[in-house]
Amino acid sequence: IRYYRRHLDLLSIPELVAGLDDPATLPERPALITFDDGYSDNYEYALPILKEQGVTACFFLATHFLESSRIPWWDYAACCLKHSRVESIPSPFGGDDPPYQPHSAGRAKTIRRFLHRLIDAPWEKVDTCLERLSEFTGVDPEAYRDRSFFMTWEQARRMQEMRMDLGGHTRTHPVLGRVNDPAFLREEIQGCFDDLLAQTGMPPLAFAYPVGHEGAMSPEADAEIRRAGFKVHFSFLQASTQLERLGNPPYPRIAAEYQDNFQAFRMGMMRNAR
Repeated sequence: IRYYRRHLDLLSIPELVAGLDDPATLPERPALITFDDGYSDNYEYALPILKEQGVTACFFLATHFLESSRIPWWDYAACCLKHSRVESIPSPFGGDDPPYQPHSAGRAKTIRRFLHRLIDAPWEKVDTCLERLSEFTGVDPEAYRDRSFFMTWEQARRMQEMRMDLGGHTRTHPVLGRVNDPAFLREEIQGCFDDLLAQTGMPPLAFAYPVGHEGAMSPEADAEIRRAGFKVHFSFLQASTQLERLGNPPYPRIAAEYQDNFQAFRMGMMRNAR
């Protein structure tokens, strides 16, 4: 965060929206800090650091996760594979997808491969795939959950009072580009907008696509996002590889996940900023 403060002009979402209407008002190095999903660590750990450094950020909330015992689909899948009681499991996706070997030396790669297949699956089949994964591995992720993963609405409102922005991230984090039901698409996007308005008293300005790569987005979802009332929305496309998308919503965002490697973090930020 100190690095961002030194090298970037950090904006709030309202400042960004105003700047998109009148680019002359934007500073020389405009940037946003954003967090996805609404995990409780956003409130417990990120918020105090942001306040200490005097900067704002936008927290994109999957609204039906807040104050719920829900285990997100990606955590559900990872838990099954990490705690698998068997050496090899058949693919719940069928076809020519090879078996998964969660006890292999490359377990992290196995989890990534499964999640990539899950992201690419038609959304109406995801619950069935997760049920089969639980059956194949003999793991019930509920047995490993000792508390809610997510913030409460009261915590979200406190963040808002501390000048943090709250944005939309759907209700249950589906991969919108894989949703084939228009009614469900509207429920997830319009419903998210309505939840934020009802819980905070303020209409949200910004929306971020879950997952956010090319296949996770669609023109139909873009239209629903605008129809719901969001003024700006974001992908998770990397600016360094998707420069042609800059200036054309949904806007790219730059991943800042470099573990504890500060040199890699700085190089990633420099490459994307350039």
